[in-house]
Amino acid sequence: MTEESVSIARQKPCFYNLECSVMPYDWGQSGESAFIHELMRARGQSVDASQPAAELWMGAHPKAPAALPDGRPLDEAIRQDREHFLGPNLTDRGYTRLPFLFKVLDAARPLSIQAHPDRDLAPELHARDPKNYPDDNHKPELAVCLADMSALIGFRPPEEILRFLKTIPELRALCTPAGSIYEEEDETGLSAPQQRDETARRTFVEGLYGQLMQSSPVEIEEAVQAHRLRLSMLEDEAAPREDALFLRLAELYGDKDSGVFSVYFLNYVDMAPEEALFLGPNEPHAYLGGRILECMAASDNVVRAGLTAKYMDTDTLLRMLHYRSGHPEIRRPQQIQGDSRMSSYKVEAEDFRVYKLQTGPTPLKLSVTDRPGIVLALEQELSVEARDAAGNSLGSANFPRGSAVLFPGDLSERGCQILLHSSHDARAYLATVGPNF
Repeated sequence: MTEESVSIARQKPCFYNLECSVMPYDWGQSGESAFIHELMRARGQSVDASQPAAELWMGAHPKAPAALPDGRPLDEAIRQDREHFLGPNLTDRGYTRLPFLFKVLDAARPLSIQAHPDRDLAPELHARDPKNYPDDNHKPELAVCLADMSALIGFRPPEEILRFLKTIPELRALCTPAGSIYEEEDETGLSAPQQRDETARRTFVEGLYGQLMQSSPVEIEEAVQAHRLRLSMLEDEAAPREDALFLRLAELYGDKDSGVFSVYFLNYVDMAPEEALFLGPNEPHAYLGGRILECMAASDNVVRAGLTAKYMDTDTLLRMLHYRSGHPEIRRPQQIQGDSRMSSYKVEAEDFRVYKLQTGPTPLKLSVTDRPGIVLALEQELSVEARDAAGNSLGSANFPRGSAVLFPGDLSERGCQILLHSSHDARAYLATVGPNF
């Protein structure tokens, strides 16, 4: 390495400690044991434990950009020096913003029934209603369970939906009004289409779910009260867990919210730590609770319909959903070839990648240095050292648990290497840009 290249490598920092924003949405955890509060205290920040801490945002989205140590918002710093922060590859191709947003969620209660728009719909929604759809980007996302995560995601197979319709008369009445096309040959007037006919299966699900979500508040209230009364008279230890969730949602969101019946249409999943769900465009879902690590395209576009006091856009949601049915794919980190301490999650989006890092006393060399990345020190203090190609130190620092450390996208260009280690074995997570973005 020449003296000139060494000088270039030393001109700008190789890593930055980010000051990140906490979103106090009402579904977040509060109290001393709230997970995000724990992370903030671990890194030396004061917190108001009486306030809910729902989401920790680690990124450059203009709604809540992280701040650099000099106080500059990250989105502003990127505009001022794109080649440094985004790296020459993204800069040369015209990108002007960090492509991903990294989050920690701590949900005390369920979130809304929602979906995220694709690349075609997002600009349309933003142009029509910039207040409720604040950007023009799509929003695929990965949700990694840290602890106690459960969710509703994707439509159940029609056969499962049909079983609920046949055993819950109140649901059946909402979904199949008199004269409906679903009144067919059996005693309930319902039958599921053949598995080989995918178009018919989607039409089946779309018609029933549309009838449910477009029912009037009065119709929903009558159905909820009747179903609750009937459940209270049953003493069936083998009752489906969906019934218990229905009762909980009705208690939280009231008798007029059509979203409470979505538990019988959407897959109900409990997640183990490190398991993940990929949420593509137009995928119906609702987190029910837990500690979750999220990474997504840099967007805050959410189309909601049910289980929320926020703005709901039911007509748009019903039009955009894909209505594919089946059980969701549970994803687990796959080891990176040649590196037993680094694994990644499969996603069908190039805006981001999430890597699980196993740090320890032996330094772990960060192999992804040709694009911007953020590492979350999840479990322990993280030591970071930058070296040039010859092994000379370019600086080091210790970051307490809860820290979010930004690595700019020009490290490979500058010949910088990053080494991570912790005093004991610990998990950290890296969010970065997909290799083919």
